[in-house]
Amino acid sequence: MILAHNRSVDFRVPTSGDCDRYSRLFSRLWSWEYPAEYYQYKFFENPAGVALAAVAVDGMTGEIVGSTASIPSRYRLNGADVMATQSGDAGVLPEYRKHGTYSKIYKLVVTAHLDRVIAFTHTVATPDAEEVATRTQHFDPLCRVPIFSRRITVRALLPQKVRSLMRVRTEAGFYGKTQAGRYIAAARKICEREGLHIAVVEEPDEGFDLLWEQCRDQWPIALIRDRQFMSWRFAHHPVRRYSILAVFKGEALVGYCVSDVLRRNGMSRGRLSDLLVHPNYPVAGQALLYQAASDMIWQGADMLVGWFLPIDRWEPLLRTIGVRHQHRDERNIIVRVFMAEDSRTELFDPNCWYYTGGADTDQL
Repeated sequence: MILAHNRSVDFRVPTSGDCDRYSRLFSRLWSWEYPAEYYQYKFFENPAGVALAAVAVDGMTGEIVGSTASIPSRYRLNGADVMATQSGDAGVLPEYRKHGTYSKIYKLVVTAHLDRVIAFTHTVATPDAEEVATRTQHFDPLCRVPIFSRRITVRALLPQKVRSLMRVRTEAGFYGKTQAGRYIAAARKICEREGLHIAVVEEPDEGFDLLWEQCRDQWPIALIRDRQFMSWRFAHHPVRRYSILAVFKGEALVGYCVSDVLRRNGMSRGRLSDLLVHPNYPVAGQALLYQAASDMIWQGADMLVGWFLPIDRWEPLLRTIGVRHQHRDERNIIVRVFMAEDSRTELFDPNCWYYTGGADTDQL
């Protein structure tokens, strides 16, 4: 226990009864708010396990005043299945930041990682957060990932202060409809030529397990994208409305693309969240991206955006739909190794990762 502004602060592991308190904490720390259902889903309903988390609690009010959490994820690492985590949901209210509040929270989470034999943890960090994490928390930088984007409307060129005064777009304008039509025509042309067909999937089935088995060993490091993960991460998300497009060759699933439209600060961002394609059908990835881009523009997307590893694999594919690297906008990925020291070389090589901004993290 410590004292902050003459109040006692206690440290403990959170429970599902804390979800409302989480919502109130992060509504103060961030510029947006998620309901309690989001934290229940993310921290306590993950099929990979309960979040490795710790909180600081005001002894008088019972409110959470600081938090950090790591979300368990199953990864494929050098041919073996391991447990890792995605670190995030961290912060302390300004009036409680003295007296080492965050350090005490973080130490509890580190202990949980060691107890549960976690191979590694990773996160996306701002430059300031990266400096602190690498200096005091034993993280090391993996790489800076470029943001790939394409502006669709004039609104995407406006300053945020101006956009925030405008009504958020929910359907395409004239130019958007024209561009969406071009994309869907390109998708249909590929499907007709290759004998493919694309459909929306509401609930992932055993075909997603088979596709993962066929794709899993293309990269040394990859999040396990099977039916269980896809259902939890995308199909059953309590806040975001993800669209899962699946491409079939006959009856066989040969690829999928996940996307959604995030409406915030006066702009609608069409986000390319995740994509997985059978190695024998690379052209299916192009068809999926054309279809997903068309669908998001019809929903009013002002721009298309996404970020991925390895860059050399993704960039040629994304350029087919006009999505390009924006040099002024990047994300910093940092990694801390726990029980996977023998794989350190691969863990710090960006070309060894298959990483997408919507599956490996929801910070897009």
